[in-house]
Amino acid sequence: MLNNTGLRRTPAGIATLRFTVAHAGMQTEADRQRQVEMEMELTAFGVVAEAIAKLEQGTTLNLAGFIDRKGGRHLAHGATATAQLELHVTEFARN
Repeated sequence: MLNNTGLRRTPAGIATLRFTVAHAGMQTEADRQRQVEMEMELTAFGVVAEAIAKLEQGTTLNLAGFIDRKGGRHLAHGATATAQLELHVTEFARN
Protein backbone atom coordinates (compact mmCIF):
# COMPACT_ATOMS: atom_id res chain seq x y z
CA MET A 1 0.00 0.00 0.00
CA LEU A 2 1.41 3.36 -1.02
CA ASN A 3 -0.98 5.76 0.72
CA ASN A 4 -4.58 6.42 1.70
CA THR A 5 -6.89 9.43 1.82
CA GLY A 6 -7.87 8.91 5.43
CA LEU A 7 -10.92 7.16 6.79
CA ARG A 8 -14.21 8.93 6.06
CA ARG A 9 -17.86 8.17 6.67
CA THR A 10 -20.74 8.05 4.21
CA PRO A 11 -23.91 10.00 5.09
CA ALA A 12 -25.23 6.67 6.45
CA GLY A 13 -22.22 6.41 8.77
CA ILE A 14 -20.40 3.60 6.90
CA ALA A 15 -16.60 3.81 6.96
CA THR A 16 -15.04 4.38 3.54
CA LEU A 17 -11.43 4.56 2.43
CA ARG A 18 -9.66 5.25 -0.86
CA PHE A 19 -6.08 4.02 -1.05
CA THR A 20 -3.38 3.46 -3.64
CA VAL A 21 -1.46 0.25 -4.21
CA ALA A 22 1.45 -0.63 -6.47
CA HIS A 23 1.96 -3.95 -8.24
CA ALA A 24 4.99 -5.31 -10.08
CA GLY A 25 5.37 -8.79 -11.48
CA MET A 26 5.74 -11.02 -14.50
CA GLN A 27 2.69 -12.03 -16.53
CA THR A 28 2.31 -14.41 -19.46
CA GLU A 29 0.63 -13.07 -22.58
CA ALA A 30 0.64 -14.80 -25.98
CA ASP A 31 3.11 -17.37 -24.62
CA ARG A 32 5.60 -14.64 -23.66
CA GLN A 33 6.64 -13.25 -20.28
CA ARG A 34 6.30 -9.53 -19.77
CA GLN A 35 7.02 -7.20 -16.89
CA VAL A 36 3.94 -5.48 -15.49
CA GLU A 37 4.12 -2.46 -13.18
CA MET A 38 1.18 -0.31 -12.14
CA GLU A 39 -0.39 1.85 -9.46
CA MET A 40 -4.13 1.80 -8.84
CA GLU A 41 -6.56 3.58 -6.56
CA LEU A 42 -8.90 1.22 -4.70
CA THR A 43 -11.83 1.68 -2.36
CA ALA A 44 -13.05 -0.20 0.70
CA PHE A 45 -16.06 0.10 2.98
CA GLY A 46 -17.04 -0.94 6.50
CA VAL A 47 -14.73 -3.00 8.71
CA VAL A 48 -12.37 -3.64 5.77
CA ALA A 49 -11.89 0.12 5.34
CA GLU A 50 -11.33 0.59 9.07
CA ALA A 51 -8.71 -2.19 9.17
CA ILE A 52 -6.81 -1.02 6.07
CA ALA A 53 -6.75 2.57 7.38
CA LYS A 54 -4.72 1.35 10.38
CA LEU A 55 -1.97 -0.23 8.24
CA GLU A 56 1.38 1.44 7.70
CA GLN A 57 2.37 2.80 4.32
CA GLY A 58 4.46 0.17 2.51
CA THR A 59 2.50 -2.80 3.90
CA THR A 60 2.31 -5.66 1.38
CA LEU A 61 -1.22 -7.00 0.89
CA ASN A 62 -3.17 -9.71 -0.90
CA LEU A 63 -6.49 -8.22 -1.97
CA ALA A 64 -9.81 -9.60 -3.20
CA GLY A 65 -12.93 -7.77 -4.30
CA PHE A 66 -14.97 -6.79 -7.31
CA ILE A 67 -14.88 -4.22 -10.10
CA ASP A 68 -17.69 -1.70 -10.49
CA ARG A 69 -18.30 1.53 -12.38
CA LYS A 70 -16.94 4.47 -10.43
CA GLY A 71 -19.93 6.20 -8.84
CA GLY A 72 -22.28 3.66 -10.39
CA ARG A 73 -24.58 3.21 -7.39
CA HIS A 74 -25.58 6.85 -7.12
CA LEU A 75 -26.90 7.49 -10.64
CA ALA A 76 -30.25 9.14 -11.18
CA HIS A 77 -32.75 7.10 -13.17
CA GLY A 78 -31.75 7.18 -16.85
CA ALA A 79 -28.29 8.67 -16.23
CA THR A 80 -25.22 6.96 -17.65
CA ALA A 81 -22.22 5.97 -15.55
CA THR A 82 -18.68 7.10 -16.09
CA ALA A 83 -16.43 4.82 -18.15
CA GLN A 84 -14.00 4.63 -15.22
CA LEU A 85 -13.83 1.44 -13.18
CA GLU A 86 -12.78 0.94 -9.58
CA LEU A 87 -11.90 -2.09 -7.51
CA HIS A 88 -13.87 -2.47 -4.28
CA VAL A 89 -11.78 -4.41 -1.78
CA THR A 90 -13.88 -6.84 0.25
CA GLU A 91 -11.09 -8.97 1.75
CA PHE A 92 -7.40 -8.56 2.42
CA ALA A 93 -4.48 -10.29 4.08
CA ARG A 94 -1.03 -9.01 5.01
CA ASN A 95 1.91 -10.77 3.39
